[in-house]
Amino acid sequence: AQEKKKIKSNKMKNVTIEYVKRDTTYFLGRRYQLEYAKMAEVFPVAMPAVYGAFGKNNIAPVSSLGCRYQEFSPDKPFDADIGMFVSKDTFDSFSTLKESLGEGDWHCYAVPSGAFVSAEHKGSYDELPKVWGYILEDMTEHGIPDPDIDAIKTSSLCHSYEIYTTPPSGEDYSGCVTNIYIHISGSKTGSVTLTNGNVETVKVVATARKSSEDSPSSSKKKKLE
Repeated sequence: AQEKKKIKSNKMKNVTIEYVKRDTTYFLGRRYQLEYAKMAEVFPVAMPAVYGAFGKNNIAPVSSLGCRYQEFSPDKPFDADIGMFVSKDTFDSFSTLKESLGEGDWHCYAVPSGAFVSAEHKGSYDELPKVWGYILEDMTEHGIPDPDIDAIKTSSLCHSYEIYTTPPSGEDYSGCVTNIYIHISGSKTGSVTLTNGNVETVKVVATARKSSEDSPSSSKKKKLE
């Protein structure tokens, strides 16, 4: 088990931040237009659609429900995919599987391996906007070279996502556990020290990223703006 990184500030005692290396993963989700302050209103609609499509097609998820950001804005509507991580076999068969998923705009992505900022938050979803800001502050304190914080906040987060590991118990949201992952990748090469002490050479976030979407055999690259 990796040692947790000690947070320098006492601003958020219910958040643990690590810098870790992760293997390639695959996310299948249905696209929704969201407002961050009103995300709780979307999930009662999204959850039956996602769980129903997975069950109908015998898709075995490898994570809890999550949200993968197509773009992000703290104060205006943005697009995001709500779904779950799946196996590589599901990713490989998405081009034929897509037709049977039912209504909605479905997407399947490969999230590349590499260095990630990993944060675990315990508490109400209402705190998540504050958590994101706290993570960005910690990234700067951690010494990630020349991070373009404004780009991370407002432009494409195509390999960043939240996993709602522990859902609320009835009306009690205090015990919720949310895991947030930010893939450190972009156009500037630098290095970052992981929580386990290893030093990884990475391309630090500086511009909107490109991602291969929907099919591993597709040569089309979509620039996310």
